[in-house]
Amino acid sequence: VVFFGPAIGFANDTICQDESIDIGGEIFDQNNSNGTVIVPGASVNGCDSTIFVNISFFPTNVGNLDPVICPGDEFVFEGQIFDENTPNGQVLLPDAAANGCDSMVMISLSFFPTITGTLNQTICEGDSFSFGGEVFDGNNTTGNVILPDACANGCDSTVTVTIDFFAPVSGVLNQTICEGDSFSFGGQIFDANNTT
Repeated sequence: VVFFGPAIGFANDTICQDESIDIGGEIFDQNNSNGTVIVPGASVNGCDSTIFVNISFFPTNVGNLDPVICPGDEFVFEGQIFDENTPNGQVLLPDAAANGCDSMVMISLSFFPTITGTLNQTICEGDSFSFGGEVFDGNNTTGNVILPDACANGCDSTVTVTIDFFAPVSGVLNQTICEGDSFSFGGQIFDANNTT
């Protein structure tokens, strides 16, 4: 009696980490990456075949994206929103790697510093001062004005405005006039009936 030699094969495949492969009716994945499969009657001579399986996995393709944005703005990547409350995270890009596997992008936001300034303005009593669309006067002497997109980086600026008032100017004018005459000053007429 002559016996046929064993029919032996090797399956050394590399697949994506979330994939599985069916060899001879047995599923191989990250939880079951190697083993021996006997396939009844699969050899050329009708005998059983033995397949030694060793599956390896492509490493996850990971990239970093570190955008710098204005405070209060948001950054949208592949439909996911990142902002001051959620500055970091991961975005899965299905089948985006060169080998057809998924890619992972690590997002890490940072923010431009807030730009602030001060503006001190002195005006006459009773006048008003307008800055950035806001009016400052005796009833509103200080406040913060936001100037949208005013910074060189396109972010908003905040200016703290404070107004002061010039001291009132007073003086004394003594004018001597003839009896029966009148004197006009500053739109007012002074005479014997109105001396001060």
